[in-house]
Amino acid sequence: ELQHELKDLEVSGTANRKSQGILQHTLRALESRAQKAENDSKGKALFGDAEEDLKDFTPSEKVAQKQERGEEQELQFREALESEVQSLHADMEARAKFEAGTLAAQLRAEAEDSGEAASRALARLVAWREAAEPRRQWL
Repeated sequence: ELQHELKDLEVSGTANRKSQGILQHTLRALESRAQKAENDSKGKALFGDAEEDLKDFTPSEKVAQKQERGEEQELQFREALESEVQSLHADMEARAKFEAGTLAAQLRAEAEDSGEAASRALARLVAWREAAEPRRQWL
């Protein structure tokens, strides 16, 4: 029962009503400021005054520092990206050389096998010609 009373006091108590009143007043003040800023910006956009305001604009020191930091980070990113690209190029080149060497060794082995088969076929052909030469007279 005490918990229930405490909850009622917190929700409908005077402190809560005061907080709600302060929040409502702050919200109304912010809404009017936002509406005024919106109207001013629309007017400047219609009459072209917005560009003149931007010509004289100088960023604060913190904004300038953040812009410099952003440029530094962009430069660091580009350098890291270039380094990674070079690393990938070197890796791909090494892989291509390895694969070319493997393929060359395989092709050489196949060529040697084909060469040996061709040598055996040539030896059989020579033997056949030598065997057929004496019989050719009778044909």
